[in-house]
Amino acid sequence: MLLVGRYIVGFGGGMMLANTPVYISEISPAHSRGMLVGLQGNFVTFGYVVSSCAALGFHFVDGSYQWRLNFVIATAVALALLFSLLTLPESPRWLVANGRNEEAGRILTDIHRTRDDPEGEIAHAELIQVIAQVEVDRSLPGSWLHILRTPSLRKRTICTLLVWSMAQATSITVLANLTPRLFGALGYDTVLQLGLGVVWTVFLCGGCIVSNLLIDRVGRVKLISECFVPDTSIMRIFLLTPV
Repeated sequence: MLLVGRYIVGFGGGMMLANTPVYISEISPAHSRGMLVGLQGNFVTFGYVVSSCAALGFHFVDGSYQWRLNFVIATAVALALLFSLLTLPESPRWLVANGRNEEAGRILTDIHRTRDDPEGEIAHAELIQVIAQVEVDRSLPGSWLHILRTPSLRKRTICTLLVWSMAQATSITVLANLTPRLFGALGYDTVLQLGLGVVWTVFLCGGCIVSNLLIDRVGRVKLISECFVPDTSIMRIFLLTPV
């Protein structure tokens, strides 16, 4: 039952990680798009902090149901997300692609109207841009073969795959999932394992916040290169530490 549940959660989590940054980028104004898309990472790591704190706190619960409590929190958060979706606007780009231009215009006006632009002129200009882009996209092939055969698109695809593959190859997910076991192998007791896990997730969340504050000032590539240095350093420490 746990294995099946894990696979279902993993499938949903993968869909969420793939869809959320696309959605955020399509409803964000251009001047703050980098920061708003970066917020996804902030709240993913904040979820790690909440989960780690819950695991530490529930360790002191004396009862046969103790191991279920983290699943209760996960279920409550999932239900909250489900109901929150009722208040989220649809992606304007998706609406335009499906012939619902007026609805897309209303959503753009709602999410972009400010005191400096009460008439929504920026939203109107963006709607025109989205419509024009969708029309151009419709005139181009949309298959994977077209992406691979077109030099400019192929280069973007390779860059995207390499960045994500190398980022995951730093074993950041291994550290996130096996931190208590790694600390346990170093001889720490259960409470200290879970407590150090909380500390690690707090630093993880702090790194996301710093990155989000610097992403529009430093640039994307420089910031990514600076992130790989501590990742490789910490993995070297774990590899060289006797257990």
